[in-house]
Amino acid sequence: DEYMYWVVACILLQVDDMGPPRQPNRHYDDHEVPAAAVKLLQLAEAMLARAVSQGKLSKSSHLRLYLAVLRRKRSFDAMLKLMDEHGEKVEDPVERLRLRAELLESVGRHEESSATHAQLLTEHAPDDWDSYRGLLRVACAHDRTGAEAAAGGGSGAAADGVALGVARKVVDTLQ
Repeated sequence: DEYMYWVVACILLQVDDMGPPRQPNRHYDDHEVPAAAVKLLQLAEAMLARAVSQGKLSKSSHLRLYLAVLRRKRSFDAMLKLMDEHGEKVEDPVERLRLRAELLESVGRHEESSATHAQLLTEHAPDDWDSYRGLLRVACAHDRTGAEAAAGGGSGAAADGVALGVARKVVDTLQ
């Protein structure tokens, strides 16, 4: 069974090599997946889905590998569902919450993501810069979509109002 996970890891390396040269980042969503890589990602996902259905997803590393495949496919809803079902395999509660907050942000559930980032900052890691950045990103995205819907596009004054609203929301969330 471990060999199957090695095969999937090799597939991910091949997929990454097919794209344009870039600096690796933890999100792998800065470039579109090449057409040739789509079939490989489908194969990797099918192999891992079969392992899950057989109850062979037993380690944190297996879960992370599955999440990496889904991230490259930009299947954020599937990632969130997988975390809901098997998230307990990530032993570190801080890492589990951080991953959940990122996924909630990716699927557009800004209020839940904001609450999760705030929970990280208040209960676990008050000096976690990634959580502060995530909280600001979520607050900006949430307020920007609300301001654009209300103003029909937005102006300089509307942007200032959004920035002030974001700052207030972050401070209120952390109190």
